[in-house]
Amino acid sequence: MKTRILGIGLFLLLLFSFACDRDKICLEDQFCPTSNYIPLEIGNYWVYETTSYNFSNYSITFLGDTDTVKVIGDTIIGNNKYFTIKGDHWMPPFIDSDTTYWRDSSGYLINLQGHVLFSAFDHDRILNKYDFQGERFIDYSILDSTVVAITPIGLFNCLDYSGCFFNGLVFSEYKYHNYFAEDVGIVYQTQFVPLTQIFREKRRSLKAYHLE
Repeated sequence: MKTRILGIGLFLLLLFSFACDRDKICLEDQFCPTSNYIPLEIGNYWVYETTSYNFSNYSITFLGDTDTVKVIGDTIIGNNKYFTIKGDHWMPPFIDSDTTYWRDSSGYLINLQGHVLFSAFDHDRILNKYDFQGERFIDYSILDSTVVAITPIGLFNCLDYSGCFFNGLVFSEYKYHNYFAEDVGIVYQTQFVPLTQIFREKRRSLKAYHLE
């Protein structure tokens, strides 16, 4: 009887310890589910090829350059640890300058301005609203479905951090897409670029990557 009680007690103790460990994983500034989708370690980098898609004639133009994003360091800002990201220009709220800062806060990838750039949960809820001048804006949310992104190095199952563009009158049928693959990072992105009467979409596909 004592052996049985001891066994039950040991089981409950292990269960309690496991539950506490799970809670500790998602405390502030600890790695949470988002880290599986955007690995933040110094030395990690992603190389992309960029193209332009013309909706009028369905043509694709290679822009002839590569876009490299690299984690070059970390720093403390406002008592929070951020990773320093070096990369070429891409549409906000992601990389909007040569250097930006990201951190994983309880499962949310956020930037220095506090904007949520990704979450592995909170599907179909607006996570960020990026405002243009006037009444134009983009509402970003995580699509509650697994999508497949096709890149030069293969196929990836992803979660899509998708943006709906409001032009001041209606929401556009063209969206902004940011496909995150687990244990890889951002593998494919699109940026809707209206140019006079020709509607174009800038695309960025993962060409190579390295994780420490």
